[in-house]
Order: sequence, then C-alpha cells, then structure tokens
Amino acid sequence: VYDLTLNKASDRSGITGITGRMVYEFNGSACEGYTVKFRFVTQIVTNDNTRLTDQQTTTFEDAEGKTFSFVTKSFVDQNLDKEVKGVATREAKGLKVDIDKPEKSSLELAATQFPTQHLVELIGKAENGENFYQTNLFDGSEDANKVMSTTVIVGKKTESDKTDPEAPALAKLASDKYWPVDIAYFDDTDKSGEEVPEYR
Repeated sequence: VYDLTLNKASDRSGITGITGRMVYEFNGSACEGYTVKFRFVTQIVTNDNTRLTDQQTTTFEDAEGKTFSFVTKSFVDQNLDKEVKGVATREAKGLKVDIDKPEKSSLELAATQFPTQHLVELIGKAENGENFYQTNLFDGSEDANKVMSTTVIVGKKTESDKTDPEAPALAKLASDKYWPVDIAYFDDTDKSGEEVPEYR
C-alpha cells in the first residue's frame, strides 16, 4: 500500500492539491497460477474543481505462463469511464489476444512473456549476477494492444535499511538482502525514432 501526496506543482498547472493511494496485491503459486489485484485512486484539486479517478485491475496468469486474463476498469468521479477485458494466449508463432470489452476483437502480437514470468526471469538473472538485459512484456494495460520492450538494470545485492519506515511492513523479509532494480518500458509501436521510455 502506497499513499501519495503532491510535492509541488507549477502555478500554470492550476493544480492545488493531489492525494491518492496505490494498492498492489499478489497471490498464487507455481502450481495454481498467479493473481494480481491493483487499484490506484487519486483526487486532483484545481482552482476550478475536484476530480476523482479510480483504476482497478485484476489479472490471472496460469502456472505455465501460457494464458493471461485481464480486466481493467477506469472510473472518473465514480462513473465508469472505460473497461478493457480479455485473454491473451501464447502460441507457437506469437501471442493471440482476444478482447471482450469494450468491443469484441482479436489481434496477433509478437511472442512475449507475461508479468509473473517477467518477474521470475528478473530474479533468476539477479541471482546469477547479471546486471543488465533487455526483454519484452505483455500486461494487458491501456488498450491491451501492444507488447512493451523493457530494459532492466539490476543493482548490487545490498542489506535492508533497518531505519526505513516501511521495514515493519516487510515482516520477516525486512532482514533479507535485496537487489535495487530499474526497469524502463518502451512502446514498440512508436515509430518516432526517439528511444524514450513510456515510463520507468
């Protein structure tokens, strides 16, 4: 759980305040598959009005990493603004995505991996001492119509900071070492020629 507040904003933006909360829940096993629930709520206050946005995402990735179901609902001021729902299936020649909402459609994308596979690969490379690699990912985000390229930088394994205010929330994990990681996500469909990440 992460609580968000506005640090600063320019006068031109018209924003006078932002508060929010991000919740990420990960459950599952190598036998049963993995479920992720994500929710991101923000309240933006401007000189003219207050706007409340709420994004809710639920995904399930099967244990073998062959299928990935996803549904994302976006609300504005408690009214449903957009819903994207579908299933992605890894096939011999690539990735097939069947969209149910907002409209039924199917598309073929390049061969890729799903989020939990991406995480498992990252941990494996970190354990083997690899500190830089590139791969790709499909996570059903936005319109669920593209594969993202990722560049991953893994830092040196380090001790946990006992003074970190989040340490109590980590419980037993607070005493474990960890790898700091930086991941940049690139849109393969962007033909502008600029290698600028969509986010990181």
